[in-house]
Amino acid sequence: MHLSELFDPRAAERTVFQALLDARARYGAKKMILEDQDRNPLSYTDLVRAAFALGRKIAAITQPGERVGVMLPASSAVVVTFFALHAFGRIPTMLNFTSGIRNLRPLVSWLGLNTS
Repeated sequence: MHLSELFDPRAAERTVFQALLDARARYGAKKMILEDQDRNPLSYTDLVRAAFALGRKIAAITQPGERVGVMLPASSAVVVTFFALHAFGRIPTMLNFTSGIRNLRPLVSWLGLNTS
């Protein structure tokens, strides 16, 4: 069997947030998928709810299709933020503080991120 017969690229035409919803439907809404540094677990449904709650707040101050800079420590908060932005049609732009201000300043400018 040829690879093209196994993979239909049209089936992959979905958003990242839709893939999260599909995974929730496939594996169960209550399945624990994430745990923060305090050992507090999040299920698919917890993640979706948190993403909608945060996403509404971010959507109120940004535009659809806008790049939004995200510089958070490795935590469940960054995962929630990532999906919140996708849920409302924003583009998460992940920034790493270890790059240093010297490298981040031109990057933020080049990406057209609003820093106000």
